[in-house]
Amino acid sequence: MSFRRNRTFVVAWLTPLLVALLALALPASGEAAGTGSISGTVTGEGAGALSGIEVCAESFDETILECAKTGGAGTYTISGLEEAEYLVIFLPPEGTNYLWQWYGGVQNWEESTLIDLEEGVAKSGINAVLEKGATISGVVTAAATGLPAREVYVCAVSTDESSFGCDETNFSGSYTIVGLAGGQYQLYFYPEGTQDLVYQTYSLGLVAVAPHAEVKGVNQALQAGGKIQGVVRLAATGAPLGGVRVCITRADSVEQFACLTSPASGAYLFYGLPGGSYKVAFSATASEIPDEATKVDAYPTIWWQGASSFATATPIAITPPGIVSGIDAALGPPPAAPVAPPAVVPTPPVKKKVKPKPPLRCRKGFVKRKVHRKVKCVRIHKIVRHKHRHKKSA
Repeated sequence: MSFRRNRTFVVAWLTPLLVALLALALPASGEAAGTGSISGTVTGEGAGALSGIEVCAESFDETILECAKTGGAGTYTISGLEEAEYLVIFLPPEGTNYLWQWYGGVQNWEESTLIDLEEGVAKSGINAVLEKGATISGVVTAAATGLPAREVYVCAVSTDESSFGCDETNFSGSYTIVGLAGGQYQLYFYPEGTQDLVYQTYSLGLVAVAPHAEVKGVNQALQAGGKIQGVVRLAATGAPLGGVRVCITRADSVEQFACLTSPASGAYLFYGLPGGSYKVAFSATASEIPDEATKVDAYPTIWWQGASSFATATPIAITPPGIVSGIDAALGPPPAAPVAPPAVVPTPPVKKKVKPKPPLRCRKGFVKRKVHRKVKCVRIHKIVRHKHRHKKSA
């Protein structure tokens, strides 16, 4: 990584993370380190020694990069340098009202003074007096309420991109950007807090800054943004799904605009959206949306209205401060089709076998007769004929 190839990086001042990244440019472990060194003292314009200044030596061929910080007396020593020609840059910590500069008191590496270092030589006296910077300050509010807008990141960038600085608004909405060189600046306001506000540039255009000046009253009222909300559910049961990654992108670019994780209720909300068209993905992965973290859920990625890809997803138009609801999703396999009960084959009725009655037999003295429609055995009644004896008349 080179200071000269990335001007924004140079102006951004080094942080511990950036210093760690710079270590990637150093010789690999096990390679012999150089025996040369560069040292000096850093002071501030109108002040004494400055501590905590990051001083970095970069070889002219961009193969070597070593850094050190100034101590309480403003002194530093960069050791382990191989024989080479070096450019040295002095970077004040963020929030310090001094300008970064290359050795020789310039802000352009082409005009800086090269240091020719031989193997084993300790080059001293590489000193710097950092010029005091200019400042821009103001108050950021919410246009709808007039209340202070806290946690808004305000950045000023010079039109030639040679100087810039940032600050975050406090609870009163105030900010102060320090360490700026003279020039024309564009201001950018990035709401980072919980307020529903939209990113904007300074409404009055460029801000002129004279060297060492304090430019005050650069105030901005931020407009409310649009909203998109919906509920994530399980397709099989309709139950709400928590822990699902939901991402929103611009309709014309698949790059991530914002992402969140659905709560246990499955209901999500994106707010502070500038006007335009968006697309929403559910259970998104880094392979589908750049810069998105790897998902931890087991559901396939879908876009709103069941689309399988960004290209086929339906765009959602937002006009701040409007809200678009019902951007829901059902994840997982679809509900199982109802299983029809097996066909019931009617079982033929079981017929009880009727045992036939034995034929009616009548015993002696009885005969079969039908009585009240039933055949019965009826006793035989003999007709007794009476004989009358008649006397003959004399």
